[in-house]
Amino acid sequence: MTEGWGARDDMAGVVLRSEIGSPDRTWRTMVSRSGRNRHRRRVTGTQRERATGRMVAGLVRSRVIVGTTILLLLASSFSGLLPAPTPAPIQDAAALSNPLAWPVAAGASWTIGQGYNTKTTDGGSHWGCNPQTLKDAPTGTLACRAHYQYGFAMDLARSDGNTAFQPVLAPASGTITWTEQATGGGVINLGDGHAFGFFHLRLDPAIVAGASVVRGQLLGVVAPAGEANAGSWPHVHINLWRSSDGGNWDRNSVPFSGTYAIGGTSYPDLGTTSFNQHRGTTFVSSNTQVSGGGTATPVTPAERPATPVQVSPVNGVTVTQQNPTTTMVWRTVTGANEYQVVLDDGATLSPWLTGTTWTTPVLTAGQHVWQVRSRNFSGNSGLSPKWLLFINTSGVPSVTPTPSVTPTPTVTAPPAGSPSPSSGTPAAGLTALPVGGSATTVITLRGGGFAAAESVRITLDTPSGSVLRTLNAASDGSFSTTVTLGDATRGAHSLVAVGQASGRQQTTTFTVAPSLSRAPINGSPGTAVTVTGRGYAALETVRLTWQTASGPVLAEFQAGATGTGSATFALPDAARGWYDYSGLGLSSGARAWGNFGIDPGLSLSAGTASPGQSLTAVARGFGGGQPVTFTWNTSPAFAGTTLCVVTSDSTGGATCAITVPAGAGVYPVTARTPDGTSRTLSVQVGGGLSVALSPSSGIVGSSVQVSAGGFSASEAVDIRWDASSLTTRATSNSNGTVNHLMTVPFLGYGQHTVNLRGQVSGRQASATFSVGQSASVSPTGGVVGSRVTVAVQGLPANQPATAYWNRTAGSGGTVLCSATVGATGTATCSFTVPAATANTSYPVTVVAGSVSAQAAFLVSGTTGGGVTAGPPNSGNGTYVVAATREGLVGGTTSSGHVIQPLDRFVSLPACTASSCSWLTPGVAHPLWGIRTECGASCYVRIVNPANNRCIVAPIKDTGPWYTQDDWWSPTSTRFLNTLPSNPNILRQGYPGAQAARDGLDTGYGIAPSGIGISNKGYEVANASAIDIGDGSWVDLGYSINGGSTGAVTVTMLWQS
Repeated sequence: MTEGWGARDDMAGVVLRSEIGSPDRTWRTMVSRSGRNRHRRRVTGTQRERATGRMVAGLVRSRVIVGTTILLLLASSFSGLLPAPTPAPIQDAAALSNPLAWPVAAGASWTIGQGYNTKTTDGGSHWGCNPQTLKDAPTGTLACRAHYQYGFAMDLARSDGNTAFQPVLAPASGTITWTEQATGGGVINLGDGHAFGFFHLRLDPAIVAGASVVRGQLLGVVAPAGEANAGSWPHVHINLWRSSDGGNWDRNSVPFSGTYAIGGTSYPDLGTTSFNQHRGTTFVSSNTQVSGGGTATPVTPAERPATPVQVSPVNGVTVTQQNPTTTMVWRTVTGANEYQVVLDDGATLSPWLTGTTWTTPVLTAGQHVWQVRSRNFSGNSGLSPKWLLFINTSGVPSVTPTPSVTPTPTVTAPPAGSPSPSSGTPAAGLTALPVGGSATTVITLRGGGFAAAESVRITLDTPSGSVLRTLNAASDGSFSTTVTLGDATRGAHSLVAVGQASGRQQTTTFTVAPSLSRAPINGSPGTAVTVTGRGYAALETVRLTWQTASGPVLAEFQAGATGTGSATFALPDAARGWYDYSGLGLSSGARAWGNFGIDPGLSLSAGTASPGQSLTAVARGFGGGQPVTFTWNTSPAFAGTTLCVVTSDSTGGATCAITVPAGAGVYPVTARTPDGTSRTLSVQVGGGLSVALSPSSGIVGSSVQVSAGGFSASEAVDIRWDASSLTTRATSNSNGTVNHLMTVPFLGYGQHTVNLRGQVSGRQASATFSVGQSASVSPTGGVVGSRVTVAVQGLPANQPATAYWNRTAGSGGTVLCSATVGATGTATCSFTVPAATANTSYPVTVVAGSVSAQAAFLVSGTTGGGVTAGPPNSGNGTYVVAATREGLVGGTTSSGHVIQPLDRFVSLPACTASSCSWLTPGVAHPLWGIRTECGASCYVRIVNPANNRCIVAPIKDTGPWYTQDDWWSPTSTRFLNTLPSNPNILRQGYPGAQAARDGLDTGYGIAPSGIGISNKGYEVANASAIDIGDGSWVDLGYSINGGSTGAVTVTMLWQS
C-alpha cells in the first residue's frame, strides 16, 4: 500500500469512494431502497444552478458508484507538505436545544484521521466543488459536480486501531433523510436547516428513510476494511451541511464550530491555505447508547471464519403448509462478515448475507437439504453438514393470494442546463488524471488525434523512453487507458503517446511526490518491518524517523537512480495503536509520511521447561498503564491459574516471573488486559504421559473411552491397536488432554495394547485392553433343515475352531462345522439345523483351544413355517431401533415405486433384493454398498411396544440417512465395518445413525456439533434405523402428524 505526504496511508484516499463522482462518467438514475424515486425530486433554481454540469438529475450523493478515474485518484495517498500545526480546538460555551455529540460511544479515545480541506492532488477527498468553475475548490485541478460538498468533513477512527464493528450513535435527534446500504451511509435532518451525514457503517435495520432517531440511538457499527466503501481503513466519515431539504440535494458544507460545535468543542475553519485541518486531534466522546436501535458488540474478525453451526429448522423436520417457505437460522461465527445458504446441493443459493437468517423461496413438496457457509476477506469457510427438511403440502388447503399492484416507475428527463453527451471527433491531445501523486499511483490517460485503430505507445519522459503501455486507438483516433510509473524520481515527468503508424505525438505531465510503503503493515514491538521509499531524488539518503519529523531515527537508506530504496528494522516499543513515521530526503528536503500499527505480543524465555523451573513472560504492545494478568493453563472452558498481575508501562510492556507448576503436558501462558486483549504462548512441561481406557475389556464392536494427558495443545494424536496401521486419530485440547470414543476392532482373544503418539510432540503412551469372544448366527431362527452361518470374533488367532450344536456342561454336543480362525480372531462356517424340538432355543458353541463363544438359534418347527420373535438385538433377527415416518408422497423410491398417500412399506438404510433389484448381487457399490439377499422374504415385522400393534411390510426404499448401513448383518460382514475410512467397528444391531448420534465416526467424518456424518453427507439428525410408510405408520397407531418414535421392535423375516 502506498503512503503519501501528510497523512497515514490507510486514512488517505480511501475515505469516500462513494462520496465523489468521476467527472467523465455517464450517470445512471437510481432508486433508493426505501422506494423513493430520487430522480423525480423537484430541483429549485438554486439547486439547478449548483447542479450545472450534471448529466442526470439522479446524481446521488454517496450512492454514486465511483468512476475509474477517481477510484484511482483515491487509491493514491496524500502527497502534499505537512500541514501547518493545527491550533487547539476551542471550547465553546454556546448551547443548542439539540447540541451535537460525537457519534461514537463514550470511554475510548478516537482520532481525526482526515480533517477539513484536503487537496485532491494529495489524494484527499474532503473538499468542496466550486459551483461556478465545477472544479475542486482547494486546487482547481479536478473536474467535479456541484453537489460534492465535503470541505468540512472528518474521518474518525479509534486511537488504538480497534475501530471495526464499534457502535456508531446518533449525534443528535432528527429524522433520517436517506440511507444507502452500499456505502453504509445516511443523513439525519436536524430540523433547524442543518443535516448530519455519516458513512461506512453496517447500518442497523431500524435506520431507514423517514425514521426518527434520538441522540445515542444506534445507527450501526463501523464496517470492516473493504466493506461499505471504507477502503482498507475502517473509519466513520461525518460532515455537517446547511441545507434547505435535509441534506438531500441542497448542501453547503459548514464546520463543526460555534453553535454547531461537536462534543462541546469547536473545530473552526482555519482558512483556505490550511490543509487537512485538525488531523491528529484526539477526543473522548460522552455519547451513550439509548434504546431505539439495535445492539452492537465489537468483534475482532478472524483470518478465515469457521463453518457456521445450523440452528433451525432442525435436521429432519417436516414443514406442512401450502406454498411453504422456511427461515434458515444459524449461529454467528466470530470473524465472519457474511453468510450464504446452499439449498439442495447448490440448486438454490441465497445472496451473501450479513445476518444469520434467510427465508427461502417457496419450496416444492418433498425432501430438501440445506447447508450454510461463512466468509470474510481472508476467504470462505467450508460448508456445514447437510440438514434435511421435508415439505408436506398434501391435505393443506390452498390459499390464493391477492396480487399486489406494482407501480411502473416514471423516468424524468434531465433538468434544463444538463449537458448532452458529446458528439463528433474527440479533440487531439493527451490528459492525465490525477496530475500528480506517488510513483505507484494509477494514472488515467485519455488521448485523441491519432489515426483510426493505430497502435499507440505510451512512454516515460521521451518518445524513446521506457514503454509503459501499448494499445490500439479507437476508430475515431481516441483512447483511454491506465498506466503506473513504477519507480521514478521526484518531480515532473512527461508522459508521451506516440502513434506507431501516423507518427503523431501527444504529451502531458505527471508530478511525482515521494511516498512510503511498509510490510508488514502492523506487528508487535520487535517485529521486523521493511519500509520502501519511492519518488525521492536519485541517490539521496533517506532518513526514517518515528512519530515526528524530529523523532527517534528508525533507519536510513540510499535511494537508487530511480529514487527508490528500502530499509529493514524492528518496530520499537510502544503501546497498542497507530503511529506515524516519516521519510526525509536529506538532499531534496522532500518528506513522506506513513504509519505502523502496534499490536500486542508475548514472549517466553523458554518454550520447554521442567516442573519448578523459572521462566520469564514479557508482554509488549499492550495498552499503557493497564493491569496485565498472566495466567497458566487458561482455555475457553477453564479459567486457569493466575501467575501475576502487573501494570504495564507507558509503552504497554509488562514482565512476569513464572515458576512452572508440576504436571507433564503442554500448557498455555496467557497475558490479558481488562479490555479483553490477550496473547497466548505454550510451554512444554516434561514428565510422563498417562492413559486410561474405560472399560478395559470388551468384545469386538464394543465402545471404549480413551483418556490421556501430557500431549501438546491441540495436536493430532494417532491411536493404534498393537502395532497395526492407524486405527483412529484424535485431537488434544488446549491442555494437551485427549478424550476420545472409539470401538474395538477385529482382534484376537486376549490382551492388546492401545498406543497413542502425538504427531507434533512425538510423545507416546500406551494402555492394555482385553478382547473377549462373541458369536452370532444368521438367520437366528428357522426350521429343522435350514442352512445357518455362524460367525465368531475375538477367538485366538490362527487356531482351529469347531462349532457344536447344543453343547452343555453335561454334553459335548453335536459337531456342526469347522474353520480356522484368522489373524484378526474371526471365523465363519455354515451348517444344516439338525433334528430338534420345535419352539426351542439351542446353543451354538464355537470352540478354539481353551476359548469358546456361544450364540442361540431358535427352532421354529420340524418341517417348516412359523415366524418367531425373541429378545431384542439378541441375534434372532429381532432388534429394537428408532423409527421415523417416510412421508414424501409423490416421490419415487429406490425400487421405482411412486409413494402414495397412506402407503404401506418400509425403507432400510442399505439395499435389499427388493429395494435395489437393479444392483448387482455380491458386488460392492461405492454409494449403495452390498445388497442384502433376502429372497422372497424381503419383509419386516414391526411392533409398537406402546400398544402391541403389529404390521408386516415390504421393503421398497433405501434410507434414512445412509444407503450402505446393513446394520442387521453380522459384525464381521457388515459393510460399514469394511470401510478403510471407518475407525470404528459397529456390532450387529447397532445402527449407523445411532452410532453417529453417539459421536462415532462411521467412516464419513464428524460434524462440528460432534455428531457423525452419513455416507450421503448428512449430519445425522436422529437415530432412526428404519423409515415407515404413512399407511403402515397409522396402522401401528402413530399419528400422521408425528414424525418419529422412541423405539419399535423390528424383525427381519429373512433372518427368522
